[in-house]
Amino acid sequence: MPAPDPYVVNKNTGRRGSAVINVNWTAQENSDQDEAIILDPTQDLDGTYFLPSFAITKVQWRSATALETVLKFDAVGDGSEILTIPEGEQFGEETFDNINGCIPDPDRSAPSNIVMNTNGALSTDRLYIRLEYKVHGTRPH
Repeated sequence: MPAPDPYVVNKNTGRRGSAVINVNWTAQENSDQDEAIILDPTQDLDGTYFLPSFAITKVQWRSATALETVLKFDAVGDGSEILTIPEGEQFGEETFDNINGCIPDPDRSAPSNIVMNTNGALSTDRLYIRLEYKVHGTRPH
């Protein structure tokens, strides 16, 4: 069975933005997410930036009990994980205060998408994630 499509609402205000992701599993759509693109810098950021990329500043979530979720940049190599929401952690928030207040894209020369993977999805599960981000990149003169 297929995985449900994440419903994403992105609000970008120039150098900052937020995205809300909702996923609702059903009996017909009960597979795990596998590299589901949540945000794409080439489509979701202001087109006036040269090499735009994301730096995640906050993640809030509500999750089903048995669901594990991993958010990451789809860049190749180490350092691409943003956050793992472990199984059983139904509510939470991460502000990255212990690491300069954000998780930047590990490869700004080739900006990465933000993708989501899940493990353990059941047919009645729901997942809500709110990402806050800063935009890195330069504007042409």
